[in-house]
Amino acid sequence: MEELSSIIVNPYPKANPYATDWDWLDNMLTISSLIWLVGLISLGLYFLFLTLGFRIRVGESRKLDNKEVLFILEACKEKLDITKTIPIYETNTLHSPCIYGLTKPRVYLPEDIVTIAPHASLRTT
Repeated sequence: MEELSSIIVNPYPKANPYATDWDWLDNMLTISSLIWLVGLISLGLYFLFLTLGFRIRVGESRKLDNKEVLFILEACKEKLDITKTIPIYETNTLHSPCIYGLTKPRVYLPEDIVTIAPHASLRTT
């Protein structure tokens, strides 16, 4: 009978005698890392789509040619000690002014900025 029992393989192996209580922590770190990575990729894709959507939205913009608004914006740049040239565009797809870009900033103004804001409110004090 002993010979027979040594031939039969137990389908349920014994637990790892070298397993420690830290195995659950290792599993939790793996799961947490995967969740973090999925979140990082999701946020990256979200911001990528937002950026592409904004670029498409303001793609038909044209350089601003209103001398009065350009003069006011140059006065603001001088007051803030900004020496870098910042292109200014007008577009009909936006309803309020915005600045876009970190390394190459651009200012986007609505086409009807002069009719929206009176001249006195555009001037610097």
